[in-house]
Amino acid sequence: MPYNLTMTKDYFKKGSFPTDPLTGVYTREVIVDYINHLVSNNIPFSMALVDIDNFKRVNDTYGHIAGDKIIASVAKKLKDVSKNFGVVARFGGDEFILVYEGIVEYDELWNLCHKEINKVNGYISPEFDGLYITITQGLSRFPLDAKNYTHLLETADKALYRGKTKGRNCFVIYLEEKHKNLVLKPQEKSFMNSMYMHSSIFRFLSVNAGLKKGIDDLFKFFNSFLMIDHICLQDEKNIIIEKIHPLSRTQNFKYVPTKLLAYTMNPASEIGSVNDIAELQEINQDTLFDILKNQKVISGCYSKVTYKEKQYGTLRAEMTTSKRIWQYSDMDLLLTASKTIALILHYEDKTLADLKK
Repeated sequence: MPYNLTMTKDYFKKGSFPTDPLTGVYTREVIVDYINHLVSNNIPFSMALVDIDNFKRVNDTYGHIAGDKIIASVAKKLKDVSKNFGVVARFGGDEFILVYEGIVEYDELWNLCHKEINKVNGYISPEFDGLYITITQGLSRFPLDAKNYTHLLETADKALYRGKTKGRNCFVIYLEEKHKNLVLKPQEKSFMNSMYMHSSIFRFLSVNAGLKKGIDDLFKFFNSFLMIDHICLQDEKNIIIEKIHPLSRTQNFKYVPTKLLAYTMNPASEIGSVNDIAELQEINQDTLFDILKNQKVISGCYSKVTYKEKQYGTLRAEMTTSKRIWQYSDMDLLLTASKTIALILHYEDKTLADLKK
């Protein structure tokens, strides 16, 4: 149903409410009081936790002054795009809370967030050349998902966490049947999870059934765990082994010339990523852009399958459904997989083409 801000405006007419000095949006205390007001009056609403993706990297690369500018810029965009629908507050650091009073129907909320995230995401300022800022949102609804602020925050946090594990640059609306049993992992558990993932790579690739079966099972695992639309190994002529997610926008991927993919990679690490293939046009790689676009690829991560001086091929991990901010943790796993495959090929005196026989 169409939403008007009559109730919201009446609440904020009651007095002067403090705002965050950096961003100009409401403070955490103000938004929490407002949420409790809605709860106590049994007024339906949705709440979004918003997180700037990879913000630590922004501070580490550009400095804290630049970081403050990014926070302020994101706050302004959130305020601009939500002014007809809700209220924005700074939760702390690079996190925000948005409240959409009266909007709880799933499809309406989904459409609103889809438009909002597309307007917010993108290059923030010409001051920071090459800096691509995106956000991830986790949403929860009252009274459907929670009966008080504390529980609402918990369910929204689970949705946000799911968005981060999907690759960020997205929004997730909490659904009990999907997200109830999610366990938020502290840093030390994330480290343990990383060890588990690396151990799984070696376990898959060292099965007695052979390398081809191991790669096939590993790609199924990556397909599901890392939510990758398309992952494949190609040599200098053909795609040898691939797995395509059922939700991929295409099931028909083609070989991409290795020399073109090399432009995406760091020569030292032999791995690289493209968060948005439009970036390729900015570095005059129009041919690669056209090839990927024709395959409906939106973003990709590429790693050389090499041992010593010999290159066996390239590992491709690609998204067709959305842009993806490739995390160092994702790239680390893909690099480990590509180097382990190359090592096994070397000691078994095989090529990738042999796996197709």
